[in-house]
Amino acid sequence: MFSGYKSAEFKQILDDLDVTVSSGHYGFSPYLGKSDDELKRFVDQCIQGAKALNSKYTRWLWIAPEQRNIDTYKLMSSKLNTIGQQVTEASLGFAYHNQGFEFDDHNGENGFDIIISETDPSLVILQMDMYWVMHSSKYKP
Repeated sequence: MFSGYKSAEFKQILDDLDVTVSSGHYGFSPYLGKSDDELKRFVDQCIQGAKALNSKYTRWLWIAPEQRNIDTYKLMSSKLNTIGQQVTEASLGFAYHNQGFEFDDHNGENGFDIIISETDPSLVILQMDMYWVMHSSKYKP
């Protein structure tokens, strides 16, 4: 479903407007605490949706405020690799789109460094949002 429409209906709306979608943000963060089987089923749905829209990429955009801790970033990096593998096998690309919270200091560590060091670049592309890179709390005086 996209904005309340089934994939085929949404694709028709886009076609009628002569709009293409090269990638989309998908709601992966609720699956951080779920089983690998539940995550796999959700990723399959995302892949089907992306293909229905002729998108080339799926992207992970967000984690909830209560998830923003070092343990979650470590778990998330593993999940990013798992999703990236599944998406890559479906002949699509997978990216992580940063916000500013990944740069928050957690006793000398931050989520972004963990994501960079613990994801496989052949499976997970980092789509850098330069606004957040420059305006995150890491760079505030």
